[in-house]
Amino acid sequence: MTVDSLNMALTRIKEKSNKISKIFLAIFFTFIFGNVFFLKWVKRDFPEFEWLSGVVLVIAFSYGGWFLWKLSKIKKVNLPHCPECNSVIIETQIPVVIASGNCTCCGKSIVDKSV
Repeated sequence: MTVDSLNMALTRIKEKSNKISKIFLAIFFTFIFGNVFFLKWVKRDFPEFEWLSGVVLVIAFSYGGWFLWKLSKIKKVNLPHCPECNSVIIETQIPVVIASGNCTCCGKSIVDKSV
């Protein structure tokens, strides 16, 4: 494992996370702001169905929870692993691994600094 491969992994993770986060925020805020207009319309024309606004909010927050869970899974799949102990080197540990050259879990040397 080289320093360049770790830097590329970190860049790839950040780019993918940013893209996915933008999509999530667009959909989530569409649910939230759409719910405001939906609630106004329901209150005006169908007051007996005001409870539907709560259903839309539950769907929006359920989607948010599902998204955060899915994002954590996507990050773990794309992260580098230690060749010695096979532990995942998480995003915040990559700079430490680059600086020290050692795995943060087992402490073995995993970065080839000669390249």
